[in-house]
Amino acid sequence: MIKEKTGFTLIELLVVVLIIGILAAIAVPQYQKSVEKAKLTEAVINTRAFAAAVERYRLQTGGSNPTSLDDLDLELPNTTRINAAQMANDYFVYYIDPTNNTFVARRKFSPTDNTIATYVSIGYWFAQDPRTTSSALGPNSLICAVQIGSAKESFYTGICKSMGATITNYVDVQGYRHYRLN
Repeated sequence: MIKEKTGFTLIELLVVVLIIGILAAIAVPQYQKSVEKAKLTEAVINTRAFAAAVERYRLQTGGSNPTSLDDLDLELPNTTRINAAQMANDYFVYYIDPTNNTFVARRKFSPTDNTIATYVSIGYWFAQDPRTTSSALGPNSLICAVQIGSAKESFYTGICKSMGATITNYVDVQGYRHYRLN
């Protein structure tokens, strides 16, 4: 009587491992992009809430621009106040830059460290940016800014585009390419 061998050959196992590796190589970058887009979308939502608070402040003060977060009647859930000028959540540091008439959400390196990663930020201009006359950085504009020449420039440019940024309408200021979102 001949006994039949059961099980998989080494070639069959290698083919299965190769297929799983190819699928993982395709899926992991897409997953990372989706996660980062969700984080940036949260920053856009928070920035829009701050934009509304800025407009309320300007109505109450006859058109004056806010100079710190203390001027605004808004607190974001899951954020911690760092000081009068800054607050942070796990992914972004939010602050008002009165010199450039902006409210900015800058990406953090990690949830436990408030050090700012310079790759990308979301901003709201409540008045004209004094560094440029471009309408992209004019009053009431929401932008996605990507650091020019960074290792993640194309990654974040793609995310800005998927969030509705007009890639052909941008302005370069101080090493960042600013894409208008609204």
